[in-house]
Amino acid sequence: MLPAYIVYKAENIWSTWTEGGPKGTRYNCSRSGWFDSYCFSDWFETLFVPHAKKLRGKEVLIGDNLSSHFTATVLRLTEQHDILFVCLPPNATHLLQPLDMAFYRPVKGYWQKVLDEWKSGCKKAAQTLSKDIFPLLLTKLYTLLYPTDKQKSDNMKAGFITCGINPPNKMAVLAKSLHQSKIESQL
Repeated sequence: MLPAYIVYKAENIWSTWTEGGPKGTRYNCSRSGWFDSYCFSDWFETLFVPHAKKLRGKEVLIGDNLSSHFTATVLRLTEQHDILFVCLPPNATHLLQPLDMAFYRPVKGYWQKVLDEWKSGCKKAAQTLSKDIFPLLLTKLYTLLYPTDKQKSDNMKAGFITCGINPPNKMAVLAKSLHQSKIESQL
């Protein structure tokens, strides 16, 4: 698991928005609060490439086909470090996105637990989560997700198996696609 990359909706980042977060977390901002081309390039260069350099064999990054992923910086770095960028087909991430399949559900459940605990400790009934509290709560989330502090997830590995990515299994994808088609036809 790579360190977290947090993007705040803001023009600038205050230092208090970065204090107390999980080790190695990188913080950035954008006007929309979404990953834009600048944020993706920064993530790729500062977190992914250094991680990929430590690995043996061919590195492959699987992602969707957003145009913001294909900046001159990212393309130069993929070539320079022999990294293959594989895009999932459009409108198929619900079938092929390993993190959606097996990882985000437990993350959402743990995050709700962290938020509920935080809210119960607030003096006001409905407290807005401020950006300077977020890193501390993210650290609590990590302690639930990774109790051994190794930042590894069996759920994440299961997502790649479920999606037929690793090990390669086209039948897993076809079976999910057929199941999805049956559900849609019943609606």
